[in-house]
Amino acid sequence: MAPVRADTTVIPANAACPTDSGLAAKAVGKLVRTVRRVQAAGGATGTTFVDSRRAAARRVREIVSKLRTRGKLSREESTQVIRRVTGEIADLAARTAAQAAAVVRNGRRAVAKALSGRMRGRLRRALAELAVTIERTASIVAQTRSRLAGQLPDSATRLVSLHDPDARPIRKGRIGRPVEFGCKAQVADNDGVILDYSVEYGAAPDGPQLAPAIQRVSCRAGRVPRAVTADRGYGLPAVERDLQALGVTTIVIPRQAKTSAAGKATERKRGFRRLVKWRTGSEGRISYLKRGYGWDRTRLDGRRGAAIWCGHGVFAHNLVKLLDRGGRRNTIFVRVRRDIDGVFPPVLVALRSQSRLMLEGRTRTVSGPSPDLASAGPTQPWRRRPARCDPHHPWRVMRARARRRRIWAIRAAGEQRGWSACQLLNMGRALRSLA
Repeated sequence: MAPVRADTTVIPANAACPTDSGLAAKAVGKLVRTVRRVQAAGGATGTTFVDSRRAAARRVREIVSKLRTRGKLSREESTQVIRRVTGEIADLAARTAAQAAAVVRNGRRAVAKALSGRMRGRLRRALAELAVTIERTASIVAQTRSRLAGQLPDSATRLVSLHDPDARPIRKGRIGRPVEFGCKAQVADNDGVILDYSVEYGAAPDGPQLAPAIQRVSCRAGRVPRAVTADRGYGLPAVERDLQALGVTTIVIPRQAKTSAAGKATERKRGFRRLVKWRTGSEGRISYLKRGYGWDRTRLDGRRGAAIWCGHGVFAHNLVKLLDRGGRRNTIFVRVRRDIDGVFPPVLVALRSQSRLMLEGRTRTVSGPSPDLASAGPTQPWRRRPARCDPHHPWRVMRARARRRRIWAIRAAGEQRGWSACQLLNMGRALRSLA
């Protein structure tokens, strides 16, 4: 089996950069909106609840104004004002959560008295969401107060989003983004097709993830990879022992600690250096996934949602690669079609026919001057506009028609099989990359 390389990246959550004051203010807003839903469904209509959204927004604007005028004031004065206002927002969120808890208690008594089954279900869903929001607001208030007391919250349990509790701060050492918020994903590929991926909570260590990934690849392929390479984050003796136990003969992973003379001699060998250079292509693979297949940000909440989102991106990526390779090698195309023909045959028919039409369209050229530019006279000789600039070029026209046909085919297949919006989105990205 061909060599396998692995690397990790951060899948950012669908959340803005969190701050203590911003999270507390958002918690106040969500509590108020959810309480209004409970009362609209007929629960706790007589319970007193104060709308504190304007008070929270006013304090957030005060923090922003102090940050803008930090140059005029001393750093200590502006920091004291920001800490004071942040404490006020945390107290406001705590009071709002206490009032929302009373709404939950009184609203549960009204579930049995609901007018209809639909209203009863709406009330139960609103009460369940309100209870979860109260619990998360309490966590936000606790970590804000500990931060104001000078204690740094644990990053493994810190809440950075109200709607995505599994998102965690992860430091990967990037210059532009030193800290990212989301989950950590590992990708294993063989310079063409992604063989395995996994999504873990927070800043999970790289080393323990490699051996299970190689074991899953071996189970799928029926054989063990002859070589495995990764970056220095995997360079632990335990990782090498686990890979050797799986049957991997060549392990090219630079050690984290100080290597011995024999280890340095091994790292200087030509085969070792060649595989280390080949491993850097996994960075490009990850960049390609982030740029074209939705790995730049997950739109599904939680670690499970991020795994589903990334899985759809991997499926679309592998489909594009296999079909592109199938156009050059007929045997692979036949094998891929046999495997997935029963899943969405309209898509395969559209891809095969439209790719053939596009290849024929690329060979066509425009002969003769343009009718509009031919009357400009000999002083302005006509030059045929390149295909990328001329919207009426035959190649661009045929490409647009092929794109529309593929979109119609994927929509028809999705309606027949009940695909989700996430599946349609990733399949659309795959089709756009084929165009």
